[in-house]
Amino acid sequence: MELTSKESAIDSCILLRIILRDNPSQYQQATSLLLSGTEFYVDDVVIMEAVYVLTKEGMSRTSILDNLITLLDNPMLDYDRQFYSGVFERYDTHPSLSFDDCVLEARIAMKRKEPLWTFDKKFAHQSTSAKLLSSSEKAA
Repeated sequence: MELTSKESAIDSCILLRIILRDNPSQYQQATSLLLSGTEFYVDDVVIMEAVYVLTKEGMSRTSILDNLITLLDNPMLDYDRQFYSGVFERYDTHPSLSFDDCVLEARIAMKRKEPLWTFDKKFAHQSTSAKLLSSSEKAA
C-alpha cells in the first residue's frame, strides 16, 4: 500500500468492511490502512452512505451508532466530530427521523438558514428547523 500525501481520504466501503467484516481480506486491508499512521479525511457523504448501507443490512440504529462511533473515534480519522456528535444524538433520540433528515436539520441550523420548508409532516413535527408548507394529508 502506497500513501502519497499526509492526509488521504477514505470511501464508505472502508468503514463498511470493518463494521460488517463480510470480506476477511478486505477487512484486513481496511484495518491495516487505518492503522498505517496516516490521517484520513472522512467526508459527510461517506458517513451518510455507511449509515444507509448498514440500515439496509438490517442493523438497528443502536448497533449502527455503536459501531460507527467506535470506528470514527480513531484520532486518525478527520471529520466534523462536533457536528456529528449532535447528528448522532438526534438520530438516536428521534427514531422516526432518517439519518439524512438529522444531517439536514443540523446543517440548516448551523448555517442559520431556518426555517427549512417541507411537505413532510413527520419531519416538520419532529424538527426544530423544519416548517410545514402544506396541510396536505400525505407525508413525503
